[in-house]
Amino acid sequence: MDINWLDIILLSSMLISGLLALTQGFIKEVLSLIGWVISFISVTILMPEAGKFLRPFIESEALSDLITIALIFIITLMIWRVISLMIIKLFKITSINYIDRILGFIFGILRIYILLLIVFAILILPLEDDERPNYIKFSSVSPVIEKSVNLTLNNIPQLKYYISRGQESSSEIINPEESDINQNE
Repeated sequence: MDINWLDIILLSSMLISGLLALTQGFIKEVLSLIGWVISFISVTILMPEAGKFLRPFIESEALSDLITIALIFIITLMIWRVISLMIIKLFKITSINYIDRILGFIFGILRIYILLLIVFAILILPLEDDERPNYIKFSSVSPVIEKSVNLTLNNIPQLKYYISRGQESSSEIINPEESDINQNE
């Protein structure tokens, strides 16, 4: 199978992500990812109470909530950044820098690969083979991603629920008139 433009984009994205993670190192990349997760959790936990503070000052409840979410997220991320810098300094003292960089490169490639698996599972997997665009049908990377998605879903069946929810949401976004028809029935 020949390499098409989709393959070039996907492989380039993985390589660029790997090279960026190589410069950062594995520890910094993982700490950054942990910071994002902690920030999302903080928003989930703190939003119901913190959202009440800005509402008297801002007329729009949606805008008030959006600002509150952004503030919680950014403040949590900044606090985590300070903590992670201290952790990174501890690792810089040791002589594992080259291992950290190699693992960072692998992490960067895997990060994009996992993102591709999620996107493929939600947007492409529900389509029949004849409904798929030609750039997917004739891609060299696409069959590898599809096999990985199927292997993952077969070995971690709990993910099927989340993927089906993502598929429902994406079909509502892509075809809003169809979701309106289904709701009216």
